[in-house]
Amino acid sequence: MPSSLYNLSRPGEVYLAASDLARSLKPGDRMPPYKELRRRWKVPQRSIDIAYDRLQAQGVLTRRWGRGIFVEAPLAGGTFAFIASSSSMRGEEGAYNRSWFIALEALLQERHPEVTLEMVVTPDDRSPAAVNNGRDAALRMRLPILRQQTRLLGAFGSYAVRRESLAFCRELNIPYVSMCPLPGAPSVKTASLEETCAMGLEHLLNEGWRDIGVIGGQDRSSLPAAIKRLPRHLQARAARVRNYGDSGTFDYGDWRRFEKCWMDLAGQLLADRHPPEALILLDDVICRSMLLGAQLAGVNLPERFAMVTASNEDLPIYASRELTRMENSGRAIAAEGLRIMMALLDGKERVAPRPVMPTLIMGASSRKPGKTRNG
Repeated sequence: MPSSLYNLSRPGEVYLAASDLARSLKPGDRMPPYKELRRRWKVPQRSIDIAYDRLQAQGVLTRRWGRGIFVEAPLAGGTFAFIASSSSMRGEEGAYNRSWFIALEALLQERHPEVTLEMVVTPDDRSPAAVNNGRDAALRMRLPILRQQTRLLGAFGSYAVRRESLAFCRELNIPYVSMCPLPGAPSVKTASLEETCAMGLEHLLNEGWRDIGVIGGQDRSSLPAAIKRLPRHLQARAARVRNYGDSGTFDYGDWRRFEKCWMDLAGQLLADRHPPEALILLDDVICRSMLLGAQLAGVNLPERFAMVTASNEDLPIYASRELTRMENSGRAIAAEGLRIMMALLDGKERVAPRPVMPTLIMGASSRKPGKTRNG
């Protein structure tokens, strides 16, 4: 990272700049002399002395009297920040974000044990005005502290705080990777709604279901696009596939209202005189909310309808039958995010994403009565 990243009027930031300089060299290479750094960075020699002494104490630099200061060993240590809102890490709705954090931690221990992962939690996302100010203040306080106390190498953004964290990381010139798609930022690319829906449709149609309701997604055009992705012989069987419920009017930013909408839809589904016989639920919160809504009405939804969900959890407390799920592996997403981050740290300006596709995990909830796993 360039020295322009730092406020070099502070000795602690001179140390960070010297750390980056040492990282850019190989063991045995000579560090620039004091005179050159004083001219380049426009700082007093005392600040450079403090930085070099600290790096020497860490075993990174060694002084060879009469010859200069040399890199002794690669610079160890460093921190990645994982930025999330408090609500997006709590309870059941936070399970997905927590899975990314846990998987990232495990991958760093395996591949880069010198790097730690620090959680940066911003205020809850209830009032938009308060949220923007609170998040901004939290990020502006915590990230610079991390940068000075450790070596903040880069930041990962989870749901809900992506735009704020991207903007501030750009101000600090810290590499940033969004763990889910974010326009204008290096992001982990997962399956689109059309791809996920097509996977669920292909499975249900092959199982023999025809009257299928698709629930979720922010755009009703996702379904026609998903049907076009099917093999030709299955497209011919998809005449009774339909969107069910109003999939475009729900606010993803207000979790409680979002959950209530889908719980209410479960009640409408149970009261419908001509409901679909099979369902595809395109979101883990939708799945959990509808299962809970039906449960409160005294109905176990997978006993009444065939189901395929885009949930990463089996949710046994809501469903008596094992759910067929299209699971996005937290470890696979974390591995792709880490790959992109390491490429950015290696100086690549653009990193081509490798899409992380869901895995179909077979359960009893989608099986046609009388049909075994082998058909």
